[in-house]
Amino acid sequence: MSSIHEVSLLPDARHAVTVFKKNILVRYYSQQNAHYEIVIVNSGYGFINGSEQSHFLKPGDFFLKDPTQRYCLTALRNLTIIVIDIIPAGPFLFIRNIDSLMQALCSLYSVDRQPKNIKTDLDAAIILAQDIINYDVNTDDIAAQAQKEIALLKLIIFLRQVVTQTHDCPENTLLDYIYRHCEYKMDWDALCDSFKLSRRTFHRYTERNIGMTPEKIYMMFKLIKVQEMLRTSDFLVGDIARACGFSSTAQLSNAYRKIFSISPSQERVALTASSPLAMVKM
Repeated sequence: MSSIHEVSLLPDARHAVTVFKKNILVRYYSQQNAHYEIVIVNSGYGFINGSEQSHFLKPGDFFLKDPTQRYCLTALRNLTIIVIDIIPAGPFLFIRNIDSLMQALCSLYSVDRQPKNIKTDLDAAIILAQDIINYDVNTDDIAAQAQKEIALLKLIIFLRQVVTQTHDCPENTLLDYIYRHCEYKMDWDALCDSFKLSRRTFHRYTERNIGMTPEKIYMMFKLIKVQEMLRTSDFLVGDIARACGFSSTAQLSNAYRKIFSISPSQERVALTASSPLAMVKM
C-alpha cells in the first residue's frame, strides 16, 4: 500500500486527485485556485482561520475548501493534516459533474463552518485516502483510473456516513466548549465537574497533548477571537476587549502584545494593508 508523503508544493494538473500530508510547525496558507480540498486533521491541535470565522482544530476534524476560498492553519502543537486535492478540470473519466458534487459537500463542510469530527474512524479515513494514491498511475490505464475515482467516492461517502455517528472524548468536548465560550470567566472546578473530569486530569491532558495549561489555552482562545473580530468587524478595540471578556483595553493590549508582538491597533493597521489571512500569527 502506498503511504501518504509530505509535499511542499501544490499538486499539478496531471492527476484529477492528489493526496498529500503536511506537517505544520507554525502556519500554513492555502491558495485561492481552481482546486477543491478535503482536509483531515491527522494529529495535533491548532486553529483554522477562514474568510469569516476561526475554529479550534483537533485530531479527526475535517473540512472542505472550494476554489473561491482561502484559509490559514495555525499550529498549537504537532499539527499534521491530510489533504485530498481535487481538480475538477482534471482528467476525470467516470465521475460526472464533480463540480456539483463538491459544491454540495462544501455547503455542508465549508472552511467557514465548525469542523466535523471523525476521530473514532480517523484510521479508516486515512486508509481510504491511501487507496486513492494506490492508483496514482498514468491516466492511459483506464482500469486504474476507474479504481482511483471509486476510491475518492468511497472516501466521500464514508465521511458523510460517520460524521453523524462520532462522539469525541470529554477532554476535546470541553476544549470545544471553552473555545465557544471564551469571552466568559471560567470556574474550572465546576466546568470540569460538568464534563465528568477532574481538574487534574484535564490539566494533564492539555499539557501532554497541546503543551499548555488550560489557563494558557483559554487565553489563546480569547486572543484568537480578538484577532478574528479585528479582521472581520469595524468595532473599536475597546468594544472588542469587552466583547471578548477583557476588563480593559490596556489588559487586552498587554496580553495581545505578549503573544503577537504587536498591539491590536497595530494589527488592524496591518490588516488594512494586507490580506486578512496573512495576519494570523503565533
